[in-house]
Amino acid sequence: MRNRTPFILSLIGGIMLISVSAVGNLGFWGIIIGYITSTFPETADVMVLVLGILMYIAGLGGVGVIIGGALLTTNRVGTGKFVIGISAGLGLIGLIIYLAELYMAGGITLVLDMISLLSQSVGWIGAILSIVARQMASKPE
Repeated sequence: MRNRTPFILSLIGGIMLISVSAVGNLGFWGIIIGYITSTFPETADVMVLVLGILMYIAGLGGVGVIIGGALLTTNRVGTGKFVIGISAGLGLIGLIIYLAELYMAGGITLVLDMISLLSQSVGWIGAILSIVARQMASKPE
């Protein structure tokens, strides 16, 4: 099986992302697409379709990483890398937003916050493994 190591890394990373429920948020992309459609109204239908597809992929979170890892073992390596990039990237953004919310809520000094951060570290490791798997994957000859 080609890309065995990237598949295993994405499988482990996806399971870790699922365990902490790291799911991305597309609010930022929605703002950008809203600006593009207001500037170029003829692209509105295409942009709504693109945003819908990205929302479904991002909503999968760790499942998307696992599906992307499975695609790495086929001839669809580019598609697998794209799915892993969207899923892991938005999962990583979700973890960063969670960290910012903890900081804005009064700092990261309470013991409960530290326990919460430790539980989220599994998600960070999962996102990093997923990104490493994406980088390691090679296209078939």
